[in-house]
Formats: sequence, structure tokens, C-alpha cells
Amino acid sequence: MRIGDGVFVQIPGEFDHRVLHPAMILGIHERDITAELEERELPFECGEPILVYYEQDTVFMQQTARLNSYDSAEPGPLIEFELTGEPSSAESREHYRVSTVMANLTAELGNESLCPLLDVSSMGFSVIASEDYEIGNIVDAVLWYSGQQFAGKVCVQSIRELGKGRIRYGFHSLEDSRTSGNINCGLEAMSASIQRQQLQRLAGII
Repeated sequence: MRIGDGVFVQIPGEFDHRVLHPAMILGIHERDITAELEERELPFECGEPILVYYEQDTVFMQQTARLNSYDSAEPGPLIEFELTGEPSSAESREHYRVSTVMANLTAELGNESLCPLLDVSSMGFSVIASEDYEIGNIVDAVLWYSGQQFAGKVCVQSIRELGKGRIRYGFHSLEDSRTSGNINCGLEAMSASIQRQQLQRLAGII
């Protein structure tokens, strides 16, 4: 990792979901690194372990670290962390959900439109919605990206109450070769494209 590089940070509460949050490296001193996050109000706790992801010679890598400080400053929150492990390959990008909070993307679920899209992977996504669903419910979903529409059936995988009538739902795609939807193609394209765009943007390449 170098100053100015774009990286992704993963926090303990999301290790199971593998959600990646973009950040930019501002300073490096041996194994201590300072980075600026794009998102605000992430549930960091000093002293906890985190995972850091970055590209090295076109290979997607991961490395363990320990969070030493978190400062919710403007324009973006600052974190300081110490690398505690050695880098290893994390090339199975289809397993990771990349945060889309800053991209202002939305999804349509059933009869509810303009649901904020929170993260996406090649197999599913998370949104904020107000309709009541239960684990296992099957819902018609529509996503839009780069002028294209992707539709298909998805299954409720996780539910978290956010208050004020807002609920975070995690969905898993049910599309396969026997169905007519194209949501799987959309999810795969979106996940790979957004990951690379975020790293390139943070590094000043685009």
C-alpha cells in the first residue's frame, strides 16, 4: 500500500457479510497507516481487528490490521490502523459485498421503488425499505446500473430494524439457468465495476 492508494476496509460486525467500505491512504509509517473513509457513522471501536483489501499488481489482496483510532472529522472520517498480518490473495471477488452508499443507487422491491441500495455482490444486495418481509420471503427486484435494468426474484436473507420505519434487508438472488431474469448478470457486473471504480477514484486515476 502507498499514500494515495484506494483500499477497502471491513469491520468485525460485517465479517460474515463481507461488506467492503472504500477509503484512501493518507499516511504510512512502517506498519501504521492513516486513511480517510468515504462513509460516515460506521460502527468502529478502537482496538478491534479489521481487514484491509487492496490491489497489488492487478491481484486483489487482503491483510489483517488493528484499529488504533477513529476520528469522525470533516470532510471524511479518519482511521489509524496497524497492520498485524501478512498480505494474502483475496481474488474471490464474488464473495464480497462492496458498499454503494456513496453511489446513490436505488432498487425496486415489489411495489416499493427508490429503495436506497447499500451494498452489492455477485449473489445479492442490501437495501433500506419500509415494507414488512420475513426471512425466506421471495420478492421481485429491479436494479439499475449504467443505463441498464436488471430484474429477477430474490429471497430475504437478513433483517435489521433501523428505526423510524426503516428496515435494512439483505437479499440473495434466486435466479438460475431455468429462470428468465437477468439480475445475476447485473449483480456480477455491478460488483466488479463498482469495486474497481472506487479504488481508481480514490487513487485519482478517474
